[in-house]
Order: sequence, then C-alpha cells, then structure tokens
Amino acid sequence: MPRSFTKDEYVAEDLLQAALDHLSAAQILLNSDPFVFDSAGYLAHMGLELMLKSWLLHFNGKFQGIHPLADLIQDLRDSGNEVQLSDREEQTLAYLSNFVGLRYPTRNSPIEIGSEDMQQIYELADAIWEKLPQELIDAYKNIPKDRKGGRVLMERPSDIPRNLELETGIRTESDVEEEIREEEKQGEKEGITAKQVILAVVAFLILVYFLSS
Repeated sequence: MPRSFTKDEYVAEDLLQAALDHLSAAQILLNSDPFVFDSAGYLAHMGLELMLKSWLLHFNGKFQGIHPLADLIQDLRDSGNEVQLSDREEQTLAYLSNFVGLRYPTRNSPIEIGSEDMQQIYELADAIWEKLPQELIDAYKNIPKDRKGGRVLMERPSDIPRNLELETGIRTESDVEEEIREEEKQGEKEGITAKQVILAVVAFLILVYFLSS
C-alpha cells in the first residue's frame, strides 16, 4: 500500500510553487536541445503531479505517494472534489501520464516527446489551475519572491569565495593537506616532549644514584 504524506511533512503551497517551477523548467528544456527533451517530459509530469498533490494536501491534509495522474484525479474525486475534465483534457491526461516513464530510457517501449508537446502540457496545467481552491492559490501567491521550500534564495557576491566545508561538509584537498601538516607538526611536538621527559627522568635517576652513593 502506498505511503501517505501529510502536512507534518509538506506544505501545500510549497508543492504548488515547485510544480509551477518544474513546468517552467520543462518549457525551457523543450525550447532547447532534443537530447534534454526526456528530462523536460519528466519535469512536466512532476509539475502536473505536484499540482494535484498540492490540491490533495490542501483539501485532505494528505496525499498518497503515487505517480499516475489519473489515480490522483480519482483521489480528488473520491474526496468530494468536483474535478470535471473535458474529453480532450482526459485524453491529454492519459497521454501525458506516459511521461513518468521518461525517468528510465527503455528500448523495448520508448516514449516519444517533442517540443510541440508543451502545448498539451500547458493546456492540462491551465485546466487544473482553474479548478484549484482559491485559498490554495492565494497561499501560493503570498510566498515571498525570495523563498522556496523553506529556503531563502540568494545570489553570492562575486567577491565572496565559497566555503565548501562550511556549506556542504565537503572538505577540499588543500584542507585535508593542511590538517595532515598540522597533525605532523603536533606529532613532532609530542615526540620532542616525550624525549624531554625521558631525558629528565634519566637525569633524575643518575642524580639520585650519585647522591645515594
């Protein structure tokens, strides 16, 4: 049975924001090189999928971890939402549902996609948008322009270098080399200290020997 995701994990308007950004990214890719059309189709499917899941999360407080668009539409209808689609929109839904398979290339049943598919993608996205609860749309529109998924979107000034370890936990080669040098220095210091202690003990024992003779 698919896992359910709730408002404890996700925010409905954040899903809607991500959905629309995925659709925008898909459009950019479909206007570029055919070698990235598969990525565009998958992003378009993800965008449509998240539009429906944001609706479910807003209305039901949860959504299932499933991907078929028709099943998500049915979940909305089963929850009491009036989701009326025209015959053309139902056909478009069935056609675009195939794009989820673009995640993995398969020679046995390749999925066709072209730049002209953007028209169908946005036709369905517009149809879904028109049916979304106004409260959800308002919540999305109230997200500050520099916020996304709980993050603040910022551009790093060109004169400030990136601290890779601080930001990501990834240590650079120079950092590792510096730490090795420091450990070697520390080892040398500890070695000198140990030698000094041994010499002091030997000197003390010699002194005791002579004093007791």
